[in-house]
Amino acid sequence: MTEEKNEHLSALPMVLFNNHRYRGSVAASFFSHSSSSKGKAEKTPAPATEADGHTQNTADASSTDTPQPQPFPAVVEQWRKELTHVTIGDTRGEGSPLLSIGQAHPGGLAQLYAGHPTRLGNLVREAGAYKRALERARVIMKRSRDLTNQHGVGPVHIAVGHVTWNEDGKRASTPGLLRLVHLEEEDGDVLIRLRAGAQAAPLFVQALARIGISLDIQAVMNESRTVHGFAPSKAMKALRAVASHLDGAEVREDLVLGIFEHPASVLLDEYDNPDLLHRSPIIRALAGDTRLAEQSRMPLPKTNPADRDPNKELGVGDLTPRQADIVEAVSGGRSLVVDVPHGADDASLLASILAQSAAEGHKAVHIGGSPSRTARVEARLRELGVEDIAVRIDGTSASAEALRNHLRESIETAGHDIDMGKTPQMREELSRVRQALSSYTQHLHRTFRQFGVSAFDTLQVLTDITNVRPAPRTRVRLREGVLTAIARDQGEKARTLLHRAATLNIFSRTADKSVWTGIVIPDTDTVPEIINRVTRLSTELLPHLHQQIETVTSETGVLPAHTFDQWTTQIDMFEGVREVLDVFRPAIFERSAADMVIATAPKQWRHDRGISMKRSQRVRLIKQAQDFLRPGRHVENLHRELLLVQEKRDVWRKHCDADGWPVLPSSLDNALHVTQLVSEDLDYLGPFFSSVYPNLKSMDIAALTRLMDRLAAAPEDASDLPRRVAVLQELSDMGLEDFVDDLVKRHVEDEFLDAELDLAWWASVLGIMLASEPALGGFDPARLEDLLNFGRDLDKQQVSSLTSQVLNQVRRSRQRALANAPEEHVDLETALRSRTSAPELYSRFPVVSDLIPVVLTVPTLVPWLMPLSRNFDVLILDEVDLLPLAELIPIIARARQVVVVGDMSAVRAGGTVEALAAVLPQVRLDATSTRLNDQAARLLSHHGIDHSGVPIPWTLASAPMTAVWVDGMGMPSPDAHAVETTPDEVNAVVSRVIEHAIENPDQSLAVVALNRRHAERINNELRRAVAAEPGIASFFMDDSVEPFVVVDAVSARGVSRDHIIIAVGYGKTPHGRVLHDFGAISSPDGLQVMADILRTVRKNMTVVSSIRARDVDRSRFTSQGAQLLIDLLDIAEGEGDVVPIGWPVLELEPDRLLVDLADRLYRM
Repeated sequence: MTEEKNEHLSALPMVLFNNHRYRGSVAASFFSHSSSSKGKAEKTPAPATEADGHTQNTADASSTDTPQPQPFPAVVEQWRKELTHVTIGDTRGEGSPLLSIGQAHPGGLAQLYAGHPTRLGNLVREAGAYKRALERARVIMKRSRDLTNQHGVGPVHIAVGHVTWNEDGKRASTPGLLRLVHLEEEDGDVLIRLRAGAQAAPLFVQALARIGISLDIQAVMNESRTVHGFAPSKAMKALRAVASHLDGAEVREDLVLGIFEHPASVLLDEYDNPDLLHRSPIIRALAGDTRLAEQSRMPLPKTNPADRDPNKELGVGDLTPRQADIVEAVSGGRSLVVDVPHGADDASLLASILAQSAAEGHKAVHIGGSPSRTARVEARLRELGVEDIAVRIDGTSASAEALRNHLRESIETAGHDIDMGKTPQMREELSRVRQALSSYTQHLHRTFRQFGVSAFDTLQVLTDITNVRPAPRTRVRLREGVLTAIARDQGEKARTLLHRAATLNIFSRTADKSVWTGIVIPDTDTVPEIINRVTRLSTELLPHLHQQIETVTSETGVLPAHTFDQWTTQIDMFEGVREVLDVFRPAIFERSAADMVIATAPKQWRHDRGISMKRSQRVRLIKQAQDFLRPGRHVENLHRELLLVQEKRDVWRKHCDADGWPVLPSSLDNALHVTQLVSEDLDYLGPFFSSVYPNLKSMDIAALTRLMDRLAAAPEDASDLPRRVAVLQELSDMGLEDFVDDLVKRHVEDEFLDAELDLAWWASVLGIMLASEPALGGFDPARLEDLLNFGRDLDKQQVSSLTSQVLNQVRRSRQRALANAPEEHVDLETALRSRTSAPELYSRFPVVSDLIPVVLTVPTLVPWLMPLSRNFDVLILDEVDLLPLAELIPIIARARQVVVVGDMSAVRAGGTVEALAAVLPQVRLDATSTRLNDQAARLLSHHGIDHSGVPIPWTLASAPMTAVWVDGMGMPSPDAHAVETTPDEVNAVVSRVIEHAIENPDQSLAVVALNRRHAERINNELRRAVAAEPGIASFFMDDSVEPFVVVDAVSARGVSRDHIIIAVGYGKTPHGRVLHDFGAISSPDGLQVMADILRTVRKNMTVVSSIRARDVDRSRFTSQGAQLLIDLLDIAEGEGDVVPIGWPVLELEPDRLLVDLADRLYRM
C-alpha cells in the first residue's frame, strides 16, 4: 500500500510538514515564522567534556574565543541556503508530479470533503482522463515512497487554491492551503482519504511573514467547516483576505494533488540555534576552524594485528584485527571515517560499534543513506543476537508498535543477567591455545637446512597455490628422500615425466575405457608380435577351437570344456585313451581294472601297500588281462599298461556323465594341433597380461574370445603401452607412484599437473617441518589441525560470550535507569498502553534511550527523537554521500562522536563524505572475498583486472549469462555522439525486470545501463509498469537489504546483486550502422568503469543489447573499456574464444590447516 509509512504521521504534530520544528509542545500558530520563536526553544545542551568519557568532539572554553578563519555565521547561513534549495527544489522540479482535480465530479468532491475515503474514479469519471489521472496518482505514490524511504516521511497534500503576487520585480506563485491526504491502492483504483489539520504553503507563509502578517490557520479551518465537512469556498475567502496584503496578489480556485513540501524542511529550523552548532567541534572544523580540524584529524591509535585478550575484547561477532582496531578507537572516544572498499564487511563492524556503545551505557544513532543500509545493520544485529539493543524508527505505525513491544521486553528483562556459565575458564583455555599457536609461528620463520626455506615461506607458497581456481586437491604426501630428489632440478624431471604421461592419456578419462589398459608391454619391439598373436587368436585359432570343442562334445559325449585348461585336460585324456586302445581292446574300459592292476603288480608293490591276493586269483586275473590285449600285441610290463588304463578310465568318467567305453573323436589330431597353437600364443601373451589377467588359460573361453576380439579391434592402443610403461616406471622410481595413482583416479588434466605437484611437494615439506621441529611440540599436521579445530571451537564460544556480555551490560544499565526514574517508569508504562507515536515516546521519556540505547532512523526524524535538551554519544553516518551535508549538520551537532562509513573511491567530489573526511582521520577496512559470476571473473582476469570475487559454480543447465537481442534503432541526440537508448531495448529491460519480480522475488536484482539517458528511460518506464502492477510493488521497495536499483555505468561502483541486467543502451542508426562511441566506457577510464559493472554480478547476468560484437569494428576503439564491452557481447552471443564448457568451476576448499595457518601468519 502506498503511503503506508505515512499512515501513523497523524500522531505527530502537523508542524512536521512545514518549516517549524516541534519544541516540546505544539506551536501556537502554524504560520508564525519570526524571531520570537527562538525564545521558545529549550535550553541548549552543555558541551561534552572529558568527564563524560569523550574527548573527540569536545571544545574547551578557550576554543570558543579562537578567531575563525572563516566567519562561522556565514558558513551556517550557506548551509541553510543549501538545505532550503534542496527542500524547495525537490518539491518544484520534475521529480514532484502533480495531479489537478479542479474539474472533478461534484459528487466525488462532496464525498472527499465530507472526510470519507474517495476513489479517484469517483472524482475523474471520463475514461481517458481517468486513465491519465490514475497513472499520475501512482507516480505521486511512488515519489512519496521514495521520499519516505530516504527521509522517513513522504507527505502528500491536496493544495486548495493558488496564490500569485509581485516580489522583487518578479511574479511569485505558490499553492494556498495544504490538506494532508493518504493514498492507497485498492482494487485497481487509488483511494484518497483527507487527513485532519491543514497548513499554508511554506512560500506563502514566508511571504506573509516578511510583511509582518501571520495567518491563524485554526481560524481558517473553523470558518471552513460545515455540517457537510470541509468547504473550500470559505477557505478561499479567508486566503484572499490575507493575500490582499501582498503586492498584486491574486488567489484563484484550484485543487491539485501532489507533494508540495520536502521532509527535510523540519531540519531548517535547527539553523535557528547557532549556539548548538557552534558548540560542536566537528561542525566548527567543517566550517573552517583549522585548529579544530587538525585536532580531530589526529592519527588514530597504532593498529594491533594480533588477537585480543579474550577478557578485554570489545564489541560482538568475530571481528578481524582491523575491525577490532576501529571498535576500540570509537570506544576510546574518537570520531573517524571508515573507508569501505567493495567487498568489505562493514555491516559487522557497524553492529559491533553499536553493541559496544550500548554496553558502555552510551546512546547511539545510526543514519542510513538508504533504507537498505539500515536494513543491513538491523539484520546483522539480529544475526549476532543483539537486536535487543536497537530499534528502527521511521515514522510508521509499524515502527511505533515495534518500539512499544521492544520497550516492554526491555523493562521485563532489565537486571536479569544471562548465565555466562564457564566463560572465564573458556577464555583462559582460549588464551592458552592462542599462546601455543603463537609459539609455533615464532619458529615457522626458521629456515630448514635441507630445504632452504622456512615453514613461513612454505605457508606463503601454499596459500598462493590453494588460492588459484581451480585449486589443486591432491592429498598425497611425499617422503623426504623423494622431495630431495625432485628438488635437485627444481622438479624439472618430475614435471617432464608427468606431462609426458598426460600426452599418453594416462590421466584421462578415456584411458580407463581402453581394453589395453593395465597390459604391460616393456618395449616397442614386442608390440607387433603381441598384436599378431592377438589377431591370430581372435580371427583364426579361437574360432577353430570353438568348432573343435563342439565336434568333440557331440561325437564323444563328454561335457563341454569352459576354459582352455579344461579343454587341454580333455585332449590329454583322449590322447591317453588312444594310447591304451593301441594295446588293449575297448572292452578293457568296461569295468575297473583295479584288480588286474593288483594281480599283475610285483610282490614288493603289493607288500608296500599291504595288499594280499591268492595265487589262483592272480593267475585268473592275469589271464583275463592278457585276453584284453589286441591280437599279436606283446607288452613288456602289463602292470604299467593296466595302471594307464585305470587312470584314463577315471578321467573319462569325470568328463562324461554316461556309462560306457570311451569314444575317440574323429579329428583328434586336428584338435591336438589347434590346441598346441592356442597354448603357445597364450603362453607368450601371459606375462604381458598378468597384471590385469593373471591366467588367460583359466578364463572362460567365451570371455577370452571377446577379450581377444576387443584387443584385435584396437591395435593402435597397444602402440603407446611401452611408452606408458616406461614413463610410469620412471615416475615409480622417483617415488611418485602414489601421486600418479591419485592423478589417475581424479583424471587431472595436463594444465593442472604442475599445480598438483607443487601442492604435494610444498605440503609434504610443511608436514616434515612441523613434525621435526621440537619447538612446535613435534606435532604432525593432523595433530596441529586438531589444536586449530579446538581453537576454532573456543573462538566460537568466545564470540557467543561477547553477545551475552553486551546484553548483560545493557540490562544492568536498564535496571539502573529504571531505578533512578521511578515516576517516569510509571508514566512510560501508561504511555505504552496508548497509541503514542514512536518519536513522541522517545522524546517524551528520556529513560527510553536508556532502555533502548541504539536508534536506527533517518535524518528528518532526529529532531523529533532528540529534543534540544538531549545529546547522544555516537552518530553513525552510513553511506550518506547522496544526502546533502546541510541536512546532516543539525544531527552532527547533537553527537559527541561521529563515525562516517563509505567507499572513499566512489564518493562525490565536494560531497558530504569528502567534507567529513577532510576533518576526520581515516581507516580502511580490508576487502574480503565475495561471490562473483564466473564469466565476469574470467573477463576481469583476462583483461588483467584484480578482483576479490570467488567464481560461483555453475553448469550448462544453469549458465550464469543470458542475452536478449533486440533491433533497436534511432538517431543520436544533439548532445550525443551515438544512438543512446532505444524504445525496443527499454521495453525488453522492463519486461525482464517485471518477469524477475514475479518469478524470482527472493533474488536481488539491479539494472546497470551503460549511459545515463538509458537509465533514466528505464526508470521512467519501470515507474509506469510498476504503477500498473501493484501486486509486485513490494519488490521495488527500498527497505530491503539489497533493494532493486537502476544505475548508469559510472554509478555502478559498490553495487552487488544476485542478478544483474546489463542494459547496453546503444542502438543502430536507421541505416543499420553503429556509431563507435560508448560514452564513459570509451573514455580513458572506461576499463575501470566496465570492471565496476562486472563486479556487481554475484550469480546471474543478463545482457540486453541492440548491437552485437560482430556489428562493431574493434579497430575503431583504443579504449580498453570498449574492448572489454565487445568481449562481453561476444561471449554473450556464444562466439567468444572461451566457450562456457571450458570455464572453471569451484573445486573443493583448500586444506583447512593450511588456510588457517596462513591466515594467522599474515596477521602477525
